[in-house]
Amino acid sequence: MTTTIYCVLPPSVLLTDLAGPLDALRFGANLNVQVVSNLTQVDTTGDIQLAGLKPLPETLSDGDVLLIPGAVDEALAYQSAAGQAVAQWLRGVFDPEHHQIITVCSGVFLLGEAGLLAGVKCTTHHNLLEDLRAQFSRAQVEDNRVFVDDGAILTSAGVTAGFDVILYWLAQRFGADLALQVARHMNVYFRRT
Repeated sequence: MTTTIYCVLPPSVLLTDLAGPLDALRFGANLNVQVVSNLTQVDTTGDIQLAGLKPLPETLSDGDVLLIPGAVDEALAYQSAAGQAVAQWLRGVFDPEHHQIITVCSGVFLLGEAGLLAGVKCTTHHNLLEDLRAQFSRAQVEDNRVFVDDGAILTSAGVTAGFDVILYWLAQRFGADLALQVARHMNVYFRRT
């Protein structure tokens, strides 16, 4: 059975948060990876613009996964009209009994905006941990973690931690052998301490 992963682009996406996990996912068996946004064009770091994006799906199927990379300025990105529209969409389509969400870096803030962090163990980039606690006091924010698995929601620290959480997810879904092959191909650690 094919798993669909929707990579949901926030406004002003961090390119490494996006490119690293996307590249790793291309090795996963039976994956249908779709890059989606509520915008027709998204700015990224390095003055690169991404266009030709597919729209956010109206519904999710059982087993679908959402991958949310971080944004350059999370406060502006997620509280903007475009960011709030994505948060509203998340509230309407995500069901923790049937879907998973994986965030990289500040992508977790979008889950907070959507009201999805209450009681959820999570993490983010070390520079943003206190902001995450302050903005979403019902979240169980964990320090000194590369990633946190809370079942339906997996969150990770910044930038290269996107590799770690995707390798972990690939190992959970398809087995450690595949994840190890991907890590070797990409010249990254299979598991960091």
